[in-house]
Amino acid sequence: MKYCKYCGQQLYDTAAFCSRCGKATDVQVQPVYSAPQKKNTNVICILGFIFSLLGGLTVVGLILSIVGYNQVKNTDDNTGKTLSKAGIIISSVLIGLIVFIYIIVFAVIFALV
Repeated sequence: MKYCKYCGQQLYDTAAFCSRCGKATDVQVQPVYSAPQKKNTNVICILGFIFSLLGGLTVVGLILSIVGYNQVKNTDDNTGKTLSKAGIIISSVLIGLIVFIYIIVFAVIFALV
């Protein structure tokens, strides 16, 4: 047993505070163990990647991928970052191809008229 150096109250050896005066003792408080947090995969990143692969929803995929990337940009979840980057790249390429095809089709149509 030990005693409080401020008021003389008898204390347990593991007491961090005095029960009478409330002052802190010299005992170091050990941090409580917490289980590692489970990584949550960002759903927006996954949806952005999936929609970027679908031809008619490529713009939606691009928007979702950008939003998902901004959400996981400063986290350790590389899965979300990688899926978002892939969704942005795939959507951009597909939008570029769609625009290119429309330009070719309209050029042919106007050339025939």
